[in-house]
Amino acid sequence: MSTSFQGLQLSASALQARQRALEVVGHNIANVNTPGYHRQVASTQARPALRETSNESAAGAGYRVGNGVEIAAVRRIHASYLDRQMHIAQGDLGGATVRDRLFRQVESFLSEPSDQGLASHLERFFNAFEALGALPADMGARQEVVLSGQQLAEAFNRLDGTFQRLEMDTGGEVRGQVEAINDLARRIADMNRDIRRALGAGAQPNDLLDERDRYLNELAERAGAQILNQEQGDVIVSIAGLTLVQGEHAAELQVEAGPAGLEIISANTGEAVEPGGGLGALLQAANADLPARRGRLLAVRDALVAAVNAQHAAGVDGNGAPGSDFFAVVDGRLSVSEPLVADPRRVAAGLEAAPGDGRNARALAALREAALVAGQSPGAAYRALVTETGRAAQTAAERREQAEAVTEQLDGLANAESGVSLDEELTEMVSLQHAYAAAARMVTAFDEMLAVLIQQTGTIGR
Repeated sequence: MSTSFQGLQLSASALQARQRALEVVGHNIANVNTPGYHRQVASTQARPALRETSNESAAGAGYRVGNGVEIAAVRRIHASYLDRQMHIAQGDLGGATVRDRLFRQVESFLSEPSDQGLASHLERFFNAFEALGALPADMGARQEVVLSGQQLAEAFNRLDGTFQRLEMDTGGEVRGQVEAINDLARRIADMNRDIRRALGAGAQPNDLLDERDRYLNELAERAGAQILNQEQGDVIVSIAGLTLVQGEHAAELQVEAGPAGLEIISANTGEAVEPGGGLGALLQAANADLPARRGRLLAVRDALVAAVNAQHAAGVDGNGAPGSDFFAVVDGRLSVSEPLVADPRRVAAGLEAAPGDGRNARALAALREAALVAGQSPGAAYRALVTETGRAAQTAAERREQAEAVTEQLDGLANAESGVSLDEELTEMVSLQHAYAAAARMVTAFDEMLAVLIQQTGTIGR
């Protein structure tokens, strides 16, 4: 039954509802620049009405009296229909970003065209033999051959060492990515548990959902994860068919060295996984892209060494002795043979022990155009490696730009629907302030009415 104090209770409900709605607006404004935050909206509904019995109805029929307002829910505005597209785009962006970075690194240390690049050292090496062929008795020309050979060897060693370090660093990145993915999987499993408990208790865990979405987005970028939402609030996360997270349980990935390079396997089942995203690009680089390019570099080196050593051994040095190996490869490092470094007269410039014979030096210079590497000259084979690497770097950069454009477009669509607009929030805040002031005025009005009732009851007629 409605009482004299019912108006105060009704007004109090209006004050409480507007205050809570203002708190939600404040929360939105506070998080306007928070990555992954979704705008929240307080929805109100009328409180259950009271039944008031009519004195004129013997049957007790009555009518209902309004009972104020309450917050029905604090909704999280979320463009869920964009989630799958966003996760795919983030996986593409993660992979494209890694490939772009790695190919730019390879392109930068190849340093072509450059005076200090391998191509320039090849030219100087063959030019030195050509000059020696014209002046076989010139000690300066012999010293230049040895010096240019040492510089060429150092250029090969520098590039080979850089490739090896980059392969090693990439392998370390693979392991670091796997550790990060395992940590994200555990966090998402914990969030599944907390969100399920909150929903079961009738709460709306909006901030927990935002936090879990940030983890899911990061996981999609790192490994190309697929996410399936469940009715009870959980998400199932899988990578290339392997279930990584289900409910409160998270599987674990680990890295192993296999016959084809590094492999990602499930620590729980031993099943091999072929991830996407950044991890997939790192695996591709560690197992294929970098070894293939290093292999092509070593093919140029080994073919050149074999041809130069064979031709040099066919000649006669300045002391009249038979030629020997010009280059030596020890523990994977290329160098000019020590006897030639100690005595440049050991360079075999002629084909016979005759003064002025420079035919062998000219034959060595002619190796510049010899088809030594898969039908190509050493210089042409190396230039093909540089050109293809540059083309791959350009393609990787274009794909990264395309992936960024798609991601930015999807971000824009999501922000338009679920992002915080300060103009809209300020407008809502002013509206709620007016509603709060009106409710406060209602309290004053009912208070004054009660005061009259209390002060004047029983005093009439005295």
